[in-house]
Amino acid sequence: MKSIYPLSKIILFFCSIIFLTSCRKDQSGPTKVSGRVLFENNTSNHTVGVSKVFLHRLDPTCFSCGGAGIIDTFYSNADGSYSFTFNADENYGYSVSAWNSSCFENRIDISIDKGEKNKIDITLSPIGYLRLFLRNKFPLNENDAIGVSNTYENGGCLS
Repeated sequence: MKSIYPLSKIILFFCSIIFLTSCRKDQSGPTKVSGRVLFENNTSNHTVGVSKVFLHRLDPTCFSCGGAGIIDTFYSNADGSYSFTFNADENYGYSVSAWNSSCFENRIDISIDKGEKNKIDITLSPIGYLRLFLRNKFPLNENDAIGVSNTYENGGCLS
């Protein structure tokens, strides 16, 4: 007759692994977020300077809330640095975003790891304008034209 003793060890071993891997870290408590607000650039990112930084809280159970609520704001320093310290609730999600009048609106909220120290640099795209003077010297026919479309969604206009 074979002993079932080795089988019980294997079952106990697998149950222990499942128990240990199913435990999740408590995601509440003191949370710190700091970083800088930067201009997006192809070669390197430069500090924006004084910008308004938002701390958002999102209730994951509320699908009709229309986005995250702002729970705190901070005006970054001249070097673009900002910092938030708050007590995170494990039932909510948290994120940061920034706004500056010389940049396009930042529609991306950057998620925060709750109960930890977060270093998050927020990158904004500077507003730029391009003025073109076009002259169609030799049109091929009367329907010869140049089309222009506006891709800026936040109130930009073409003139």
